[in-house]
Amino acid sequence: AKRLGYMPNAQAQGLRRRTPTSVAVILPSLREDTYLDFYTALQLSLQESGYEASVHTTDDIAGKEETILETLPHSSLTAVVTISCLSGNCIARYEELPCPVVFIDREPDTLKPGNGFLSFDFLAAGTALGQYVLEQGWKKIALFSAPGALRFTKQLSAGLGDPLEDSPASVQRFTSDFRLAVNKAFDIVQSDTDFDVIITGSTLRAEAVVSAYSLAAKPQPAIVTLGSFRSFPLPYFSTYELDYSLMGARTAGLLTRHLQEQKPLPGRTILPAKGFSFRFP
Repeated sequence: AKRLGYMPNAQAQGLRRRTPTSVAVILPSLREDTYLDFYTALQLSLQESGYEASVHTTDDIAGKEETILETLPHSSLTAVVTISCLSGNCIARYEELPCPVVFIDREPDTLKPGNGFLSFDFLAAGTALGQYVLEQGWKKIALFSAPGALRFTKQLSAGLGDPLEDSPASVQRFTSDFRLAVNKAFDIVQSDTDFDVIITGSTLRAEAVVSAYSLAAKPQPAIVTLGSFRSFPLPYFSTYELDYSLMGARTAGLLTRHLQEQKPLPGRTILPAKGFSFRFP
């Protein structure tokens, strides 16, 4: 076998031993570049280790996510990776699963021992965005993000406000889930304020703002967005980059070592952002 270069197939071995090999991945959407990059890297890395990833999208609808959890095939489930929109008692549904759970970006109030959490430093990201705003001299700012009840949204908002606290700049906040991003973008366009800059929490929201200003035939202010790492700049806005491909590979590595080598999942892992690679005032 060694002379012929035989390599054991981990997935086939798992099937023979009847051990679970399926990892369920629950995401708000694959239309957002960060989540698509995360899932692609996660899926490829898990596949190399003999695991099969199945993706489920919620559109940030709590009822849809609860239905997904009810219908997961527990007998073949080896782990769950989730960017959950659940809160309160509903998030406890994950604690009932017979496998480890890795939460991404959206941290539950309590993390069950044996589960994991990975995210970027959104407080630092917000602070960097606030400092950029000061550098550019912008005073009328719109922040367009995910619902404000989410912890990472609160961190982003708090970080943005910190450098601006003693400046004449003011921040007006707009929030929406993925389904209503376009509607909320038109609310921003129709606002009484002529914003100097619109800061968005995702490229999907940034693109919605660009489309809304174009359709309204109004001059577009500067747009700065959180987004996934890109080799080339996007044409209509500046991007503060978060490397979700790296996060996907990192998540897969932690899970694989946990499942195959019994190494415990780290409770919390906070990854640094890449930051601004390209800037367009």
